[in-house]
Amino acid sequence: MELELAQRWTMPWQGSAVLHVRSGALEVKPWEQLIVRAQVSSSDPMLSVVDWSDASATWVARDSWAMLGVDWKGRVNLSRNWSVRALAQGRWASSPELGLAPGYGELGLVYSAKVPNLYPGMRVQLELQGQGWTGGWQRPVWVAEKGLFGYSQGDQPMPAGGLVHAAAMVYLGEAQLGVIAQNANQGWVPNTVFVAQNYPVPPATLRWFLRWRMFE
Repeated sequence: MELELAQRWTMPWQGSAVLHVRSGALEVKPWEQLIVRAQVSSSDPMLSVVDWSDASATWVARDSWAMLGVDWKGRVNLSRNWSVRALAQGRWASSPELGLAPGYGELGLVYSAKVPNLYPGMRVQLELQGQGWTGGWQRPVWVAEKGLFGYSQGDQPMPAGGLVHAAAMVYLGEAQLGVIAQNANQGWVPNTVFVAQNYPVPPATLRWFLRWRMFE
């Protein structure tokens, strides 16, 4: 069990609506695959916009809020190279401004194998994954002028949705090269970093990437 209590002063650029924020977080792990967490906070600063097309944003005070979440993550190895991965999340939020979907799930099929005699540490990985979420949550707005997320007070709750993506990746030591195809903008996925409307991720159905890991 982990318990965290904190108090922080707001930053100068967050306006003067709130001077300091008190928060608490509790995390319990009954067993390896299950995590239960709760979080509460006093009033904190929030960027507010009129609607999705509004280029300006103002700092306002968000009411005190609370969140309760349950995460379950599982993995089944079908063979030496094939595995199935699953994730289920449940969220209760006292305010829609927290941007949390009540329900979210992932199910993926993964093939991973080493390629000997070509390059040291070379490995290939293929993925087919589906994601789905319930409706009733408020999606944040990406405010490009400030490089931060904000919320539209008049926006309608998000409907239920989902996406499917396929990926092929090659690992060459510290480098990773891959191609991803999917049926929707990555910025539409809730309960993750990419939750915002107008987030700078193109809605292309096919893209490639190259990563280089410098540190563990």
